[in-house]
Amino acid sequence: MTWRPAPLKRFLQLNDSGAWGDDPEPGQSTTRVVRSTDIRLDGSWDLADVARRHLSDRDLRRTRLEPGDLVVVTSSGSADHLGKTAIVDEVVAEQDASFSNFVQRLRPSADADGRYLRYFLSSNVASFEFGRLGTTSTGLRNLSGGLLGSVACPGPPVDEQRRIADFLDTEAAGIDALITAKQQMADGLIASRMDTMRA
Repeated sequence: MTWRPAPLKRFLQLNDSGAWGDDPEPGQSTTRVVRSTDIRLDGSWDLADVARRHLSDRDLRRTRLEPGDLVVVTSSGSADHLGKTAIVDEVVAEQDASFSNFVQRLRPSADADGRYLRYFLSSNVASFEFGRLGTTSTGLRNLSGGLLGSVACPGPPVDEQRRIADFLDTEAAGIDALITAKQQMADGLIASRMDTMRA
């Protein structure tokens, strides 16, 4: 079955850029602000060194991340990183994190599944579109919120989106388990070889 593509903005209730705020003065409140460097290439989070910044009350309210939000890298010197996308889970949400101005927050609408949109944004099809649409400025490749929202996205009904996302979650988990098993096997063989060489 094929689905007529629609602009990505059709599936979003929010598509906005963040705020970087200021270096905190002594005694000022701070909040965690996630950046492009806090998102790995595979779309997982690396929260070991999240920046702490002072944001205005307005920016703090406006940029608070919620579970299910998507955070998309919109500025990068590398085409590989442009468009990489992470989904806000409970771990990120519990940190009361905000997001910086070099990423875009997408909040799926009621008729869209965030996992499905993340898989789409991580696909080769979307990556090609990002490369085509991205503009070059001082060596960086950039996507505006408007360009991001214009990317054509296949639009099955939300129930079908969930089924696709469930299938891909299962497949991804199987691949991760296989990679872990292969790594453990390799580690065991290397350790065995080292023991033989020491004997």
